[in-house]
Amino acid sequence: MSVNLKEKREIQNFVELLAFSTVSSFYPTAVLKYANATSLESVFEYLLRLVEEGELKLKWELKCSNEELICARKIIKVDNKEDIIDNEFNCDICGNTFLASYYNLFPTFEITPEYRELVRGDFKKKQDLRLDKGKFRGKIREVAQVVAKDGISGNIPYGDLPPQIQVNIDKVLQQIVMSGDGFLNNEGRTIHIGGNVNGNPNLNNGDDVVQVNQVKSDESDKLFAELLKEISEKSNESNKAQLEYFAEKLKEAYEKNDTEEGSKMVKFIQGSLGNIGSLASIASFFGMTL
Repeated sequence: MSVNLKEKREIQNFVELLAFSTVSSFYPTAVLKYANATSLESVFEYLLRLVEEGELKLKWELKCSNEELICARKIIKVDNKEDIIDNEFNCDICGNTFLASYYNLFPTFEITPEYRELVRGDFKKKQDLRLDKGKFRGKIREVAQVVAKDGISGNIPYGDLPPQIQVNIDKVLQQIVMSGDGFLNNEGRTIHIGGNVNGNPNLNNGDDVVQVNQVKSDESDKLFAELLKEISEKSNESNKAQLEYFAEKLKEAYEKNDTEEGSKMVKFIQGSLGNIGSLASIASFFGMTL
């Protein structure tokens, strides 16, 4: 089964709009929801075609398999799932020790740097294209939010995918290994913006599109480390693991520029620990004042 014309256009819009954001990766289920597609298998088939063409890269995300605490912390991301199967890993959040298997490895897709650069470069060349900056940013934010919300519960491990999808994945990866990486051809490429909007042409399509208040990486890392330290010192055994999980989701929201999810995590942590220093500083990234 293949995607129909409408689904194909929506999927391509999803990928191209995401190329203007700072979102690093997405699960196929996010595309399924955004495109309102009828078949996960057909969505996978189209995404894998984009992998072959060099627009996307398929990676494997290992998550903690502690079902008792519902941890699901992201442990590592690799290019080849077979490299880590049956290897032992330890979760630094809940302390769970487990083996990597097809049931805790999740397929994710990343936009290749070459394609991201191509999309943005083609956009700059369209001198006659007039866009309302606010509406366009809104479309990018909509896609980014779909990805963020889907990341909480929508993804499916390799072991639970239908057999035909597993076969298609392995077939494409084998072809890529045999023929080398995909490539991008700039000839005849059309960038679809996902709707007609008119107005201000002065669109900022650089790396800071749709961002929350970003600070230097080392500064933000220190704040999140301080938050984990304060959680460890101020929480009790009954809620420590949950608060650490919220802190991890908060950091992910910051990295994905998801203000809605970030604000939600701030409130969860604030409800247990109050207005602690590190949380107040992190909250300001999302435009919040504690």
